[in-house]
Amino acid sequence: MTIANGKGTQLGVPFHQRIPFSIGLKDCPSGTDNAHVRLTTTSSTSSYIENQVAEGNATGYSIVVYNSQNYPLDMQENWSDFVIDKNSVQTNLNFSAAFIKTNNDASAGKFKGTASFEIVYD
Repeated sequence: MTIANGKGTQLGVPFHQRIPFSIGLKDCPSGTDNAHVRLTTTSSTSSYIENQVAEGNATGYSIVVYNSQNYPLDMQENWSDFVIDKNSVQTNLNFSAAFIKTNNDASAGKFKGTASFEIVYD
């Protein structure tokens, strides 16, 4: 994705519409009632997903991920809990994400970020 000029955007405030995404669970083991999901990123210091583009990159921006209750997740320390719907073929674990400005000296450019997820069932 390419970020255009974000001048005038407040620090830490999403500056465009949140993008919804979900993780779909099918064929969960019998006796499984809950799914606990943790999202992580490659950064060891940031609570956000940081830019991984080295050349021509946008600077001063990150991606914040929100859980289904619209609370921002700390990408270093988070678990979101979901009840598995046994009456449905698939249970969707819903999240959303948005760009935020993290530095007043932000500049336009390309942005690529990656997150991984871990699921624990009980």
